[in-house]
Amino acid sequence: TMPITDATTADDIRRQLVDDGTVLLLRHLHDGLGPAVPQSGDATYAAKIESAELLIDWADAKAVSRLVRLGGAHTFFRGRRLKVHDVRVIDDRSVPPGEPGRLIVAKARVHVETGNGLVELMSVQPEGKARMDIAAWVNGNRPLDGEMFTRG
Repeated sequence: TMPITDATTADDIRRQLVDDGTVLLLRHLHDGLGPAVPQSGDATYAAKIESAELLIDWADAKAVSRLVRLGGAHTFFRGRRLKVHDVRVIDDRSVPPGEPGRLIVAKARVHVETGNGLVELMSVQPEGKARMDIAAWVNGNRPLDGEMFTRG
């Protein structure tokens, strides 16, 4: 078992499973695998996650966080794809619902309005560029307060 928190990403889970699985495999190869046991239960098909399903809908802050932690989440800024790698949900009940996707830019920080609070961007990856922290993205792109993330 492993704890999964609101900050755990799919990559964190993969890394932990690889580490634990390697230890178990080596132990069982050393001790022997034992008799084969057929799998019980029905097979389950998991459809491939399509790129369109990873397009961020800024309506719900917690849903944005979950999608980003899955990996591959993206939005569009000034007509270009922007992958979002890390966010933080601002749990401030005093923040009224905003216009989903509207940027609030202050110095080297960017918050995005959702239908139920704010999401702070921590790291992003512009189309054709490397992953960067939000301060580097702000310095390079100069987003304006009130600009919008779009869905395409």
